[in-house]
Parts: sequence; C-alpha cells; structure tokens
Amino acid sequence: MEVVLYTREACELSSRIRDLLQSKGIAYREQVCSGGLPEANYLAMAVTISRVPIVVIDGKAIPANRRAEIEIAVGWIGY
Repeated sequence: MEVVLYTREACELSSRIRDLLQSKGIAYREQVCSGGLPEANYLAMAVTISRVPIVVIDGKAIPANRRAEIEIAVGWIGY
C-alpha cells in the first residue's frame, strides 16, 4: 500500500492526520505544500487535488477530514 500525505505547515488537521497514521503504524510519505496547494511536480499520479491536507492511498485521493474513508481505505474498518 502506498500512502502519501499532502500537508500544510502549522495546520491542525494536517497534524491530526499525521498523528493518526503514525499511531496506527502506517508508513507514509509526506509532502508539505506551501500555500495549501500542491505543486505540480508532487503529483506524479493521476489524481486531482485542489486543497490540502489530503491523503492519497494507492492513487485514491481522500480529504483528511474524511477519517472513516481513510480508515476503510487502509483496512482499519469495514471490508
């Protein structure tokens, strides 16, 4: 599973999602985006990201405020 976390500096939601992934032992790569927008060279995969923080799990972009979707995508809950 590949997890990429696009974050902003000094962002409470970015910190919370980072802490959540770490607490669950999920390996991830973090890209800090200045101004809340990802730079084009960060997006090697075919996803559309308008604002961060956002988690990309195996190419699927999920806004960081949708915790249940993130948990399902990494297999913590659901099927």
